[in-house]
Amino acid sequence: MPDPNAAVIKQRQLDLVLEDLNNGQTPTDLADALRNAVEAVKKTGKMATVTFSLKIKPGNRGAVEKVEIEDAIKCNLPSTDRAKSFFFIDKDNTLSRRDPNQPELDLKTLEQTGPVELKRVAEA
Repeated sequence: MPDPNAAVIKQRQLDLVLEDLNNGQTPTDLADALRNAVEAVKKTGKMATVTFSLKIKPGNRGAVEKVEIEDAIKCNLPSTDRAKSFFFIDKDNTLSRRDPNQPELDLKTLEQTGPVELKRVAEA
């Protein structure tokens, strides 16, 4: 029968290694990446990914008595949809927000000299 404590011991060993990676900075960075991904998913309604990887290399030649571990955290956050802008093209192929084919109206501002009485229209 398998030892029920074996799984706990293996988990604890993993926890200790993770806590020591990159002088203890890795768990904080991984938690930040997760928090940023969740926030981006909530904001955009789109998928995000957080990838945590370990490269494990022999630390010496010959009989391997130590290893070198390099961690990487990659966070692929969804982007928000950007607003579209429409422009008109004039005869010189210059972009403009104003339609060059539409004449301009000569609008004027009228000065108000005092209160204005509003007229009521009878309801039908």
